[in-house]
Amino acid sequence: MKKMLGLQKLWPFIKEDVVFLCFFLWTVPFSFGEAPAGTSERLNLTAARNQALARSLDLRKAQIAVDKANLSRSAALYNLFPSISGSLSGSWSYPESGSASSTLSSSARLSGSVTLFDGGSGKAKLDAATLAAQSAQESLRSTRLSVIEAVDTAFLDVLKAQAALDAKESSLVATKWRLQIAQVKAAVGALSKADLLSTEADMASAQASLFSAQKTLAAARAKLASLTGVPSTVPLVAVDFTQYDEVIGKLAALENQQLAALMNALVALARKQNPQLAVYQLSIGEARASLNSARSSWFPSVSAGVSQNFPLQGNSSNQITGSVSLSASWNLDFWVTRNSVEQAQKALSQAEIDRASQEQTLSLTIEQTLYEWISSALQISSSMKALEYAQANYDNVAEKFRLSSAAISDLASAEALLSSSKESLITAQYSFLTALFSLRNSVGVEEEEEILRLLKEIL
Repeated sequence: MKKMLGLQKLWPFIKEDVVFLCFFLWTVPFSFGEAPAGTSERLNLTAARNQALARSLDLRKAQIAVDKANLSRSAALYNLFPSISGSLSGSWSYPESGSASSTLSSSARLSGSVTLFDGGSGKAKLDAATLAAQSAQESLRSTRLSVIEAVDTAFLDVLKAQAALDAKESSLVATKWRLQIAQVKAAVGALSKADLLSTEADMASAQASLFSAQKTLAAARAKLASLTGVPSTVPLVAVDFTQYDEVIGKLAALENQQLAALMNALVALARKQNPQLAVYQLSIGEARASLNSARSSWFPSVSAGVSQNFPLQGNSSNQITGSVSLSASWNLDFWVTRNSVEQAQKALSQAEIDRASQEQTLSLTIEQTLYEWISSALQISSSMKALEYAQANYDNVAEKFRLSSAAISDLASAEALLSSSKESLITAQYSFLTALFSLRNSVGVEEEEEILRLLKEIL
C-alpha cells in the first residue's frame, strides 16, 4: 500500500518525462535512413569529395608535377630532331685617309645538324622521360585517392560522432528520469540515501559523457570543414545502412573457398589499378632505360651537319657557299662506362625488389582489411540482436521499477546495457564502412561499387 501511495505521489512529477522518453525511444536513431526532404541543403558524401578535390593543394602540386614531366618528355623527344640554326652578320668598313669610300657588307648563314647514331642514348632518355611522365600521372591518381580517403574518413567521423551524441542524449534522458524517480522515492523514504547518491553520480557521469561527445562532434565537424570548405554547421546526409543488408548477409555466409576467391580477385584488381604499385612498376622501366643509356657509352656517337652561307650585300663574289660535315666521337674512358653500367644494374635490381616488396605489403594490407570488413559485418548482425535484447530488457525493468518490483540498481544496469549496445552497433556500422573504403583505396579505385561488384560475382 505504501508503495502504491508513493507511486501516486510520484506520477505528477514524472509523467512528462515518461511520455518524452517513450517518444524518444520510438524515434531514436539507429535508423540510419535517407535524409528527409530538403537534402539539397545537406552535404552528401559525393559533394564532400568534390569539394575536397577542388580545394586540395596536394592535388594541384601533383598536377603541376605531371605538367613538368610532360614538358621534360617533350624536351627529350625534341633532342632526337635535327638542330637548325640561323645567323645574320654585317660589317661596315670606314674609309682611311685617302680612301675613296666606305664599304658595307652583310651575309646570312643557315646550318643544321643531326645525330645519326648514339648507341641508343637518345631513345633511352626518351623512354625514361616517358615513363617518368606516366609515373607522375599515377602519383596524381594516388594523391586523388588519398584526398578521397581523407574526406571519407572525416565524413564518417562526423556521422559516427553525431550518432554517438544521439546515444549519449538518449542515455542522459533515461538517467534523468531515473534520478527524478529516485529523488521522489527518497523523499518518501522508499529509497536509501546510498542509492540516491549512486544515481546522482550516474547523472553526473552521463552529463560528462554528453559533453565529451559534443566536443568530439565539434572536432570532427571542424576537420571536415577544413577539407571541404563547407561550414561546419551544414548538416550531413546520413548513411542508409539498410542498403548494405544484402552485402552483410553475403559476407556472413562466405565459405573458405569463396573467401580465397574474393581475396585473389581483389589482389588481381589491385595489380591493375593501384597507383602506388604502378609507380613502382614504372620505376623498374625507368631504371632499365637508365641502364640502356649507360650502355650507350660503349658505342661512338656519329653526327652530320650542313651549313649554307648567303651573301646579301657588298661581297665581291656574291656566290652562295656551303659545307657538309660528318663527325664521330667516342668516349674511351671504358672504366667509367663500366662503373656507370654496374650502378645502373644495381639500381634496376633495387627497383625490382622494391616493387616485389610493395606488392607483398599491398596483398597483406588487402587481406587484413578484408578480414576487418567481414568481422565488422558479423558484429553488425550480433550488435543489432544485442540492442534488440537490451531495449526489451530495459523496457521490462523500467516497467517493474515503476511498479516498485525492481531495484534502482537493476534499472541502472539495464540502462548501461542499452547504452553499451547502442555504442557497439555504432562502432560496428562505421567500422564496416571504414573497412570498405579502406579496401577500395588499397585496390586503387574511387568507387566502392567496384568492391561490391567483385563480391557479387564471387557469390
